[in-house]
Amino acid sequence: MWRNEQFLSLVGGMRELNESRPDPAQRCWFVGMDVYALSRAADAVVSLLESSGEVEAAQRARERYACFDRFGDEASDYAKGVARGDPGCEAAAVSQLVETLEREAARAQEAAKRGEAAAQAAAETAVVAAATAEGSSAALSEAADAAAEAAAAASEDALAALCNARSVVHAEAYYRQMVLGRRSTWNLRDSAMVETVLLVKEHLERGSVFNVDDDEEDEEEQEEEKNASSSDASAASQKTKRIIVWAHNSHLGDARATAMSRRGELNVGQLLRQRFERRGKRGAVLNLGFSTFTGTVCAAGRWGGPALCRGIRPGMRGSYEELLHRVARLLQRCRGGNGGGVEGGGEEEQELSAVAAALAASSPCAFLLDLRGRRRDSPAPSASAASSSDQMIAALSEPRLERAIGVLYVPRTERYSHYFVAKVTEQFDLLVHVDESSAISPLDFDDNEGVDTLQRWMGRVIGPDDPVESEE
Repeated sequence: MWRNEQFLSLVGGMRELNESRPDPAQRCWFVGMDVYALSRAADAVVSLLESSGEVEAAQRARERYACFDRFGDEASDYAKGVARGDPGCEAAAVSQLVETLEREAARAQEAAKRGEAAAQAAAETAVVAAATAEGSSAALSEAADAAAEAAAAASEDALAALCNARSVVHAEAYYRQMVLGRRSTWNLRDSAMVETVLLVKEHLERGSVFNVDDDEEDEEEQEEEKNASSSDASAASQKTKRIIVWAHNSHLGDARATAMSRRGELNVGQLLRQRFERRGKRGAVLNLGFSTFTGTVCAAGRWGGPALCRGIRPGMRGSYEELLHRVARLLQRCRGGNGGGVEGGGEEEQELSAVAAALAASSPCAFLLDLRGRRRDSPAPSASAASSSDQMIAALSEPRLERAIGVLYVPRTERYSHYFVAKVTEQFDLLVHVDESSAISPLDFDDNEGVDTLQRWMGRVIGPDDPVESEE
């Protein structure tokens, strides 16, 4: 999932971008949101406490998390221990989270008071500095920048401590429920991911996750809606923080449009859509999916097995992958100047030809489908896009088989292991189809300089997640 050359390049690019932005508020982050890395999250909580000089608090956290030590290094061993009747470590994990919440909330209140005092002092100093030499003003500016850096770092540490403490609680519950079976581990996991996304959103917009309660949040969101519809909409949009949630299609496409819903499963895409729809912010969440017909993939053949780079079987007949492959072939003809129409052919083939012609004229990539044209909860498309949008959605609106390949790929049982029924026009807002995809280039975890570089660059990553993903 992340130990590969492509991700190394991404993080390196983000680092370079951040180094060019002196304002901490303008920098981009990479934040983990999964629940698999129980031991790493626990270690991160202790490390953050130690680095901030909280020696006694770090010792209490270490003692609580020591509960997990008797189960071994693998989180799956914890699940086996609970299955044998061990009471587990839920109480210890929750106790540490409660202490983290209380400590960071108190810190946030103290920081707010210090901020008010510093603002007053800065205003008084500015009056004096204006009448002094230019060098004094420069020194004042440097001091202000340093203060902003320190405040941003402290705020990020608070969020990191909270996210990691929550990750331990969620991971403990995940592995415990894996064997007890009282709750859906899938739902628990995706709900935990959404919680992290919303914590990050709160932090980005308000500088802290402890600044407001739910009632104040609703009032502020209503005020933001008024601002967005006023003449100051452009200025308000410049302050909006964007979050890109990177996960598999099965997490990000709305579960209500797939066979998952019949099993009582939900996911990140559904939960975020529902949350913002309830707040009157339709369109605030954009679900983007990816599709491929064939190519190569780097995935294991079984749980715990090595990653193997192998070919992907062509999409099954009647699947979305096969349908979009036909569009891709027609698109090649259109872009090659040979015309996109077909002589003869059925009604569906004629519709696909129209879609390909529209894409050849407007799409900037392999191809990108906008599926929002007929959705009641989406903005109406422009007049120029309405016709092609309707044609696209008409061709894709019927439920079909859809393929999901995660860290496991089992070609011999592909129909049962990787295909499910979905309605892609309700699952996603946008869909990118890459007709022939290429596998990632894994880094050698045991002996590769790139891994060390990657881990060093990601030194402040919050809530680390393990590169294990089940799509079976």
